[in-house]
Amino acid sequence: MAEITLYVKMLGSFSITWNDKEIVLGRNKSAKFIKVLQIVWLAGEKGITKGQLVSRIYSDQEILTNLSNSINNLFYQMRKQMIKSGLPDYDYIVKKDSVFYIDDKTEIITDVWQFINAYSMAERADSEELKLKWYTRAFDIYVGELLPENAGELHVVTDSTLLKKRYKKVISWLGQYYKNQKRFADMYKIYERAALIYPDEDYQEGELEALIKRDMFKEAYELYDKTSRYYKEELGIEPSETMTAYYNSMSEHFNNGEKRIEDIKNEIVSLRPDKEGAYYCSYPGFVDCYHMMARTMERSGQSVYVMLCTLKDYMGNSFNNKDKLKIRSDELNEIIKGTLRYGDVYCRYSDSQYLILLSGSPGEGTEIVRERIRKKIIEKIGYKISVTFSAASIVENESYM
Repeated sequence: MAEITLYVKMLGSFSITWNDKEIVLGRNKSAKFIKVLQIVWLAGEKGITKGQLVSRIYSDQEILTNLSNSINNLFYQMRKQMIKSGLPDYDYIVKKDSVFYIDDKTEIITDVWQFINAYSMAERADSEELKLKWYTRAFDIYVGELLPENAGELHVVTDSTLLKKRYKKVISWLGQYYKNQKRFADMYKIYERAALIYPDEDYQEGELEALIKRDMFKEAYELYDKTSRYYKEELGIEPSETMTAYYNSMSEHFNNGEKRIEDIKNEIVSLRPDKEGAYYCSYPGFVDCYHMMARTMERSGQSVYVMLCTLKDYMGNSFNNKDKLKIRSDELNEIIKGTLRYGDVYCRYSDSQYLILLSGSPGEGTEIVRERIRKKIIEKIGYKISVTFSAASIVENESYM
């Protein structure tokens, strides 16, 4: 019979709680002895074989001169840290017939198995009322992906994929239930949480539908604008056909019936309230601005140029590290926004390139902007990056580097 109970969180983050106190197992959260605990606890009552444990802890590149001693050393480190953290002097993991199990003296309650059990109860439920109860329970438990700190490891990816598949069923059932009940505020909350955890899974479609059903068109437009930018800039794709259909539905609402010019103006302003720095827009929005300025240029005779800013590392080479590129790209975004004039327009074409619309001659406007951006880069970032600039006239076949 178990003598102590540990509550283990693995969804969204990893933590251990005993007697309402969080247990800290050293400073290194990615230590292999912690992975041993996570793997055995995830295995639950069925346990895990030595071969499975070894394959999940050690990579093919790691050379082990004495595998048995290495495993034994990990168990020694684990017990030592558990006791040092204030837990009782137990084994915590025991070996029976070449299979590792949770020590009988310890009860492990994990959010992963709570989610799986709630999901299973919902699947077996024979009434809508019970399904709602258990799917809601599963939804409340699932607050993030499995062990995000170890998301790149194969065994975590495998388990996370299975959990994600179940979570998708939870969201689908609850979203449809609240839609059928016309409880659109609850429907929105379901898809909003799901979209925060999995922003690439089109859960924003459910958010948009719920907002439109509640006649919250301003909020729906802002969500569409934010999502379409994310799709283009982070994923390199366009919004889905469903999202485009919702956008058209919003457009019909805005264009439905007669309104005073003051009301229309206020409506337009409220959809994009950002009043600081240059005007940042998505690439499709930039294209619209480009053609609008091209027509204006023909009438006014004013020169308009499009400038391309390309981000490089301090050696002038392309970034190999995508995470570092993303960080530097966001920094460059803020620099461009704060450097350009309030009426200037720019967009992110890719993580390494930005486009800017400028008016004036290439010898004046573009040169001034280039030097301002360079000075601000040195001031904010130093010489950790370099940026190359090129510009071309909107109408004429004129360009310069």
